[in-house]
Amino acid sequence: MRTLLTLMCACCFAGPVLQAQPRGPMRGPAVERVEQLKKLRLMEALRLDEETSIRFFARYNEHQEELRKIGLKRSGLIDQLQLAIKGSAADADVDKLLKDILAVETLVIDARSKFLDTLRPVLTVKQIGQYVVFERNFNQDLRELMREMAQDRMQRGRN
Repeated sequence: MRTLLTLMCACCFAGPVLQAQPRGPMRGPAVERVEQLKKLRLMEALRLDEETSIRFFARYNEHQEELRKIGLKRSGLIDQLQLAIKGSAADADVDKLLKDILAVETLVIDARSKFLDTLRPVLTVKQIGQYVVFERNFNQDLRELMREMAQDRMQRGRN
């Protein structure tokens, strides 16, 4: 699995692809390929039949879109915070932005909780657990792979 993941990402990697990062309108083929790989691995890990797969991915895609929108909102607030700090904004303004960011973080937690609840009619409890573990492991593997690729680029740049 690790070799397959490395090979797929090495062939199509063009920029940061972390799940939690907000994505702009120009996502690029690399991100699409990683998402396709992730969906294939998910189908294998959860052992989804065709009908269950359709029902699961309808919910999954909706959830990913919701997280993307929340991520964009969070990113915008952090950009505002950065400008406020650079512009020597009043403490009250900075504090309001911090509270707004925390409120958005709560939206992420709520969205994930709601998503897991929507999976109950589709997946078994064990499959939901496997999904949670898969998400963590896939994201860790992807971050590790990105770190390794960055180190390789740095080493090649020195030679």
